[in-house]
Amino acid sequence: TKRKARLVAKGFLQKPGVDFREVYAPVVRPSSLRLLLSVAVQKRLEVRQFDVEAAYLHGKLEEELYVEIPEGVQRPTKMTRPGLKLIRAIYGLKQAGRVWNQTLHSKLRRMGFRSTRLEPCVYLNKEQTTYISVYVDDLLVAAATIGA
Repeated sequence: TKRKARLVAKGFLQKPGVDFREVYAPVVRPSSLRLLLSVAVQKRLEVRQFDVEAAYLHGKLEEELYVEIPEGVQRPTKMTRPGLKLIRAIYGLKQAGRVWNQTLHSKLRRMGFRSTRLEPCVYLNKEQTTYISVYVDDLLVAAATIGA
């Protein structure tokens, strides 16, 4: 059997204005999702759903945050800090969802996608006739052809 461990922050201990500033991250509305699916049917587009694995770990933190060294992990002898400095967002942080959403938004914009005016979680690339909806770490892609 394969054993996994995940470091999760105690976000309930975070202080607003000190450990984080913003936590809001938009998600696609159900009505927008239904509209996207009807457009996909009308234009005969392929539709696929994707789950981004360890999505929160893709976002880099702006704040300087430290977490306690987990029980059972040996503290390095030369370590002078009180804990481990976080560079990327991890599960449990209040701002993790927002950081991930900003990272995904930037990446999609660089790829030529633009979010719609009324729905910030639906992206469109007119040149490729491709639509992407975002619900936290789940993506729904509708396109003429979707590679494997």
